[in-house]
Amino acid sequence: MFYNGGMPLRSASSHRRPGPAKSRAKPSASSPALDYTETLLYQLQLSGLPQPVREFLFHHKRRWRFDLAWPDLLIAVEIEGGVWVGGRHVRGEGFEADCEKYNEAQLAGWMVLRFTPGMIKQDKAGSVIEKAIRRAIDGEI
Repeated sequence: MFYNGGMPLRSASSHRRPGPAKSRAKPSASSPALDYTETLLYQLQLSGLPQPVREFLFHHKRRWRFDLAWPDLLIAVEIEGGVWVGGRHVRGEGFEADCEKYNEAQLAGWMVLRFTPGMIKQDKAGSVIEKAIRRAIDGEI
């Protein structure tokens, strides 16, 4: 598998809530601690797509990770939390840091797909990811 100098990491970063240990059950939409990464993983599993690497380290010097990645295809997914409540990803310093991260990823050849929790909840992310993966496999991108 081609990892473009990155290394797969299985452990979640300190700012993420841990998901269920080994459960593949559909996450409950009524749960106040809903983990959108687990929801997206479940949606991807249903579509039959290859499973991604979680918390993939793609930049050793800056220690940047992608929420989900398919390193051999250079496709990454970032889930942007706090969009409607003024979270880190939409405030000045956090937004600029994300821009820097995404620009470096692009320069390294990565396609970074960004989704909000709402997009995942509405099942809008899976079809975009599926389209990107299928195009990459077919050599279109």
